[in-house]
Amino acid sequence: MKTLFVATDFSANALNAAIYATNMAKDIHASILLFHVTTLPVNYGEIPGVVQSDEMMHEANALMTTLIDQLNIESGHSVEIQPLIKMGIFNAELQVSCAAIKPYAVIMGTQGSTSTERLMFGSHTLYAARNLDWPFIGIPPGVTYKPVKKIALACDFRQINETMPLETVQLLTKDFDAALYILHSGDMEQFNPEKEFSSGRLRDMLSTLHPVFHFINTPDVDTGIMNFVQHQEVDWLIVLPKKHGFLDRILHKSHTSQLLLHCRVPVIALHQHSSIN
Repeated sequence: MKTLFVATDFSANALNAAIYATNMAKDIHASILLFHVTTLPVNYGEIPGVVQSDEMMHEANALMTTLIDQLNIESGHSVEIQPLIKMGIFNAELQVSCAAIKPYAVIMGTQGSTSTERLMFGSHTLYAARNLDWPFIGIPPGVTYKPVKKIALACDFRQINETMPLETVQLLTKDFDAALYILHSGDMEQFNPEKEFSSGRLRDMLSTLHPVFHFINTPDVDTGIMNFVQHQEVDWLIVLPKKHGFLDRILHKSHTSQLLLHCRVPVIALHQHSSIN
C-alpha cells in the first residue's frame, strides 16, 4: 500500500496539511504515517527537572492521539493512520525515517502559526523540498484537497537528461489521471537551438502524457507562473530543485523568496532520483 508521510508540528497549518493528506489518501487508497520530532532545548542539561525528555514525549504522544482522532473523524475511519514520534533533530530524523519508510510522498504544511513556527517549519519545508529523495508536497495554509486534474511542471530546459525525474512525473500524472502542462520562461519568437532541442527532447520523453507546453514570456518569471496557475486553475505545481537551477534562482530573488511558502496551490518538489513507492 502507498504511504503518505505527513510531518506535523501540531500547528493549525500542519493540521490542515494532515487533513489534506487524509483526503488524498482516501482518493489513492494510501495509508498515513504521522511524523513528529520532539527537540530538546539547547540548555536542556542546565535545567534538569524543569523540562524532561519523558515529559516532552508524553505531551507529544497526547497531541498525536488527538490529531489521529481528528483525522479518523475526517476519513470516517477509512484510512489507516500510524504515528511516529522521534526525539532529535528534525532534518536528520526526517531523512532517516523516510529512508526506512520509502513513502509515496512526504507532505508538510508550508507555515506554522506563530512567528517562531513560521521560521522553524518554513526552514524545515525548504530543507525537505531541496533534499529529500521522495516527492515532497508543500500544502499552503487553508488549501483543501480536491481531485487533482491539472498539474503544471516548471522547467528551465537545462540538463533535461540529468535533472528530469521522468518516471515519477509519469506516475504522478497517471495516478491522478491529470493533464500535464510544461511551463518554461522565454521568448517564443526568439530562436534558441539548445532550448529548442531540449523542449523537443522533453516532449518525446513525456509523449505518453500528451503534455501542453506554455512559455512564460514575462520579465518576472515567478509572477508569470503564478498567474498561469491561477488562471488555468492548476491543482499542483511541480518544481525541480537543483544547484544553481530554477528553484534556486527563484528562492534567491528577494521578491520571490517565499514562492514555496506562499504559493496558493500545493507545490511538489522532485529530484532526478525522486521515487514513488
